[in-house]
Amino acid sequence: MAPQGPVIAYRAELRDLIALWDADRDVRSFQVRADSHHSVPIIIRGLVAHAVDCARAVLALYESSLPLPAAPVIRVLIEDAVTAGWVLVTPDGWRSSSRAGLINGGKR
Repeated sequence: MAPQGPVIAYRAELRDLIALWDADRDVRSFQVRADSHHSVPIIIRGLVAHAVDCARAVLALYESSLPLPAAPVIRVLIEDAVTAGWVLVTPDGWRSSSRAGLINGGKR
């Protein structure tokens, strides 16, 4: 039995998200929440930039009929997205994704 539910055009979704990034990638200032550390938008921007590069690679691989090599790139893209979301909503989450946080487990 075929799965039911909406059909999602994943490649079209990736293209739309890449277009959003491309439209705003030259923006150099951001509003930061008052309760947020100044590192948070820097970390998130880096993760999103990497995720967009991964999305471009995934599209190129699929368009070249190479879906299998795209699998690990998709995993990295998802890790970037989840980590960016986690850094945004977790108080002091930025510490664990900074170099010092990776070395000492986020201890101050």
